[in-house]
Amino acid sequence: MIRSALLVLCASAVIRASDPPPFDFDELMKKPPSRARDFASLLFLRSSEPSNAQKRAVFYSIKSPKPPHFSAFLAQNKELSKLAECRNVESARLINVSDACLSITLSAARAESLSSADRLKIAEKVEAIDPFKAAVFKALAANNPLGAAADDLDTFYSIALGVSGAFLRKQSDFYFAPTAIAKLQTDSRFSAFLERLSQLDKNAKLLESVSAADESKLDFKGAFYLGVIRVMRGDLKNALKAFERAEAKAASRYEKDRALFWLYLTSKNDVYLYRLYSSREINFYTLYSRLKNNRPMPTIVTEIPASKTAKAIYDDKQLFDPFFWGELSKKIADRDAMALKTEMDKLGHKNAEPYRAAIAYALATDNAPIYYLNPYPDALTDLSIDELATTLAIMRQESRYIPAALSTSYAVGSMQMMPFLIEAMTKERKDKSDVWSFFDPYRQAPYAIGHIRWLRGKLKNPLFVAYAYNGGLGFTTRTIEGYKLFQKGEFEPFLSMERMPIEEPREYGKSVLTNYAIYRSLLGAPIVIDSLLETK
Repeated sequence: MIRSALLVLCASAVIRASDPPPFDFDELMKKPPSRARDFASLLFLRSSEPSNAQKRAVFYSIKSPKPPHFSAFLAQNKELSKLAECRNVESARLINVSDACLSITLSAARAESLSSADRLKIAEKVEAIDPFKAAVFKALAANNPLGAAADDLDTFYSIALGVSGAFLRKQSDFYFAPTAIAKLQTDSRFSAFLERLSQLDKNAKLLESVSAADESKLDFKGAFYLGVIRVMRGDLKNALKAFERAEAKAASRYEKDRALFWLYLTSKNDVYLYRLYSSREINFYTLYSRLKNNRPMPTIVTEIPASKTAKAIYDDKQLFDPFFWGELSKKIADRDAMALKTEMDKLGHKNAEPYRAAIAYALATDNAPIYYLNPYPDALTDLSIDELATTLAIMRQESRYIPAALSTSYAVGSMQMMPFLIEAMTKERKDKSDVWSFFDPYRQAPYAIGHIRWLRGKLKNPLFVAYAYNGGLGFTTRTIEGYKLFQKGEFEPFLSMERMPIEEPREYGKSVLTNYAIYRSLLGAPIVIDSLLETK
């Protein structure tokens, strides 16, 4: 039976087919269901060594298959290959494919490269089998797609949240009536819409329309980005009201600090600054307030040595094994104090420090320790202070230093390197190492350092390096240039930092920048906060 996840076909391969699998068939089938097993299964499927029958058995045993699993398995399943071809058909050929294929592959983003006439033809073609997608494509065929879709909230948000930022910018030069804004605001997706609109040009007519929204009816995200939009338009009085609402609706200390920071920037009222540096949490906003006002930092722990009674029960083979970390992380999540203390007594190995820190943090009740470790000094040698601070800042954010960390997208190890990047770098270095070996931090470190040096050569600012490490160099340069971010202005660079189009690199950049500043201080080379934020 074809699995339901076929509808998310089909990403490009991330592992070269010649890599030997880390486990043979019998070993792999005995592994417990986990993310590590799914990743090992992907390596198995991509290898040329196993038989087709073995690959089929492994594929159907995967608990949570991802597009790369399907890509690796395509050649052995004709029906799957046929659907993959449908999913990946070029937009220009959409008008010629079957109705069933259209229903699978249509999306608002798919319409952008088509003419209005072709969008309408496609809408008519699929109306009988998929009336919702037909409505989306009919609206997209109009001169003003957002206006044409405004009567139906599902159609509207499918377009508003589904098209590219470039397409949205082209459709932003029109006004929405207050009644239309009031209707759009009744839907929870309005907050995500405001977040997207904060990336538009400040003079867009659509921004003027939505800035009249009622902040008292918004959640944190909606109120916060309404405040950002009002700051962009120079309406600081009403921006304050939005940020006040955001603080009131904050569900976490980070959200509260974020709102307080902008309340201070837009009001210059020191009360908000005091409340910021009174926060016990270390984040970009509290760090800025402390460094700006020469306030001491909260206590930071730089090492967590093993206790005198701890034994090195776990060796490197286990410590660098994602299956080991998968089991230990479950125990940490359960917060069973007795079980965790038993585990702590087994973690006497020098390379077990990240695991000791994870357990100690889980066992803490009040005032949990804040760790800024340097767990692999032998692997991070011959680096300048700035390079070491950058590398440790990224390692802390990527994995909390855990060597066996494995992300949902299969980023590997303490520096969370993506398999395709490892493949490219090993090929360039004529290195035949397999991807699984990069869970060893000493194996991975030279590659991560080399990649960071390359990024630093292209992007001088540590904030931009962080964006690029997370989202790629192309994404970073295209975004900064395309959205005209980090230009001169009263609230820069802070405004641009909030307007980065994708949440993950946006928040990642702030976190790495915070880590970087703290590591510079710990390494004896503190920097002035204003110089840290220079972007030109």
